[in-house]
Amino acid sequence: MKTLGFLLLAVALLGASAPASKDITITVNGEGTISRAPDTAQITMAITTSNEVAQTATTENNSRFNDLRNRLHAIGIADDAIRTLSYNVNSYMPQPVPMGVNQSMRPVPYQTPKPGFTVNRQVQITLKNLDLVGKVVDQAVAANISDVYNVGYSVSNYRALYTQALRDAVLDAQGQAKAMASAANMRIVRVTSMQSGGYYPRPMMMKAMGPQAAPAPIATEIQPPGPLDIHANVTISYLIAP
Repeated sequence: MKTLGFLLLAVALLGASAPASKDITITVNGEGTISRAPDTAQITMAITTSNEVAQTATTENNSRFNDLRNRLHAIGIADDAIRTLSYNVNSYMPQPVPMGVNQSMRPVPYQTPKPGFTVNRQVQITLKNLDLVGKVVDQAVAANISDVYNVGYSVSNYRALYTQALRDAVLDAQGQAKAMASAANMRIVRVTSMQSGGYYPRPMMMKAMGPQAAPAPIATEIQPPGPLDIHANVTISYLIAP
């Protein structure tokens, strides 16, 4: 009898701890978006030099970088806005002439390529004055840089704006849940789960090669994009009851 009593007690406790079958939950997706005009621009560029002698390749690369930095100083850009993202020195070997290629198609006089070295430096310029973006590109081209990879715009207080968008997303989800519960003659009891997400687009990607011959130089003008959207979304589940 004692054993039977313990079994009945265990079953009763398990039944008490199990979720009630009549529990009803609803899950909604809330969204919040904050729009702000960009106040920061980042320009990424590369200086690439090659030579049979490694020291010659690095010296030329350093010379172009110093020229770029001096030109940027001249238009009011300080060193703390100029950052080297990467610096690589790599050796290269000449590619052999493929089998079956007509040897008479080689340039005349033909010289066998020699091994050498390539130096690649990636530089990023951060600007708070967006009116300087075009001038930076022009100074970079004048300094004989190899590539301008892109121009990206952003807002400096992104974290605070995202937090605001996140609050709006939660309020949006809460409003949806209340509307659904009310339509079903129910009420919200509590939140059972929450997940957040979001994105921050960085538009305006520009690719430009190095200097090109032109009859007369024309100043580069790059207009910043319109307001950037900081978007947040949440997925919230609510327990509802009559």
